[in-house]
Amino acid sequence: MTIDAGSSTATSTLGAAGALLLLAGGIVLGLPGWLAYAGKWRRWTTGSYGSAFPYFPFGLAWIGMAAVLSGIASLIAGLGHIAAIIAYIVLGIPAIVMFCCGVVFGIRTPRRFRPAWYQDSSTTRKERS
Repeated sequence: MTIDAGSSTATSTLGAAGALLLLAGGIVLGLPGWLAYAGKWRRWTTGSYGSAFPYFPFGLAWIGMAAVLSGIASLIAGLGHIAAIIAYIVLGIPAIVMFCCGVVFGIRTPRRFRPAWYQDSSTTRKERS
């Protein structure tokens, strides 16, 4: 039996696979960012090698959350047309905002969004100088 590429079964299978891939990618991207925010991976942000983008891990956390929200919206969208509209409005718009924040925060994270351990380590470095 051959499945036509234009059939709804093939389209929904490909959509579900893409949504799951987006979810997995979001988790893979978000995990290092979450570890950096939690202070478990401090060397990446405060290493002595002098990274050009010391805030990059913090941006990854936001981009990972945006990918997870997009994946969930894509899975919900497979339920029907009305569900797709609701999912993309309720989850898609915040995902776009989170992605934009992730790009900006990867370059320069505002002081308000930096974790407490990072602010403490930056004041310690200034006092030593």
